[in-house]
Amino acid sequence: MKNLSAVWQKCIIWLTAYLNVIAFVIAGGYFYFKSEDEDVRGSAKLALLGFGGFTALELVRSLIYNLLNLYEASYDTLSVMSDIGTVFSILRVLTFVTFFILDLCGVVAPIKAWLHRDKGTKDVD
Repeated sequence: MKNLSAVWQKCIIWLTAYLNVIAFVIAGGYFYFKSEDEDVRGSAKLALLGFGGFTALELVRSLIYNLLNLYEASYDTLSVMSDIGTVFSILRVLTFVTFFILDLCGVVAPIKAWLHRDKGTKDVD
């Protein structure tokens, strides 16, 4: 992407990953496939991992909540599950904001390097 700087590309990637799955698929996919900057591509991968992780957590929480509701669990149990959903939402906001700021500062470069490692080599400690 020659019109937008890498900072704006990262900003769009993280914002769309937080806001909407369709917007993230379009923007993240576009920047991942069209960008020549490996740092931007790493941001798209990292945002995808964050998005997928929170989607999986919310899926499990929703499944448990609906099963408890189906078997007529007590109001207190359903209230706790609702509170857990609120905690997940707060953690999602904090995680995306933190990783966005760290990504702009370049702190997550080791994570991106690990995501870009060659699949044919083994990690040596």
